[in-house]
Amino acid sequence: MNDNITPRRARSTRSPEAVERLRRSRDRIRDRRDAARRREQAVSGAVKQYITAWQEITSIEQAREDRIAALHQQITAAKERAATEIAEHRQRQALAAATIREQGNTDDDVADLLEITPKQARQLIAAANDAANTGATVLGSTGDRGKADTANKRAEGGPFVRPGFTRSATDTARKVFHRSETPQPDEIQEFPERG
Repeated sequence: MNDNITPRRARSTRSPEAVERLRRSRDRIRDRRDAARRREQAVSGAVKQYITAWQEITSIEQAREDRIAALHQQITAAKERAATEIAEHRQRQALAAATIREQGNTDDDVADLLEITPKQARQLIAAANDAANTGATVLGSTGDRGKADTANKRAEGGPFVRPGFTRSATDTARKVFHRSETPQPDEIQEFPERG
């Protein structure tokens, strides 16, 4: 009856040493997998840290460029404001020099009074005259300086009409001369021809 049944193969038994070696091998494989996972997590964390830092750097650089651009605009505005104010004060200086010259002083006298060189005095006077001849408003003037009228009066050798000055320009002339009398606006005065 039992002819058809195959006899059972006896289970091979492993020696304790083989079992221990297999266990150690499985432990090594598991340790390697854990180490690989830790390395992967470390790399992934480092990549994330790098990209986050890159994003922060980009943001800081953009903010820096925006601040620099704003500061450049402020610098430009400050330079323009200063240039405008300096030009206004230079116009006042030119007007003061011309006022001194119109009182019968020579260019050297003007230079001596203002403690500048005669060349600088002539430049200031020329600037005031140019502004008067072109009809440009020199600060402190009433703006009534007509080129044709001034040129015609000088060409005819007639009296030169001193343009009307505002109080501030008259006060400036008064301080320079330390005098109390100041020509009034539209006062006609005779002046020698300037060469």
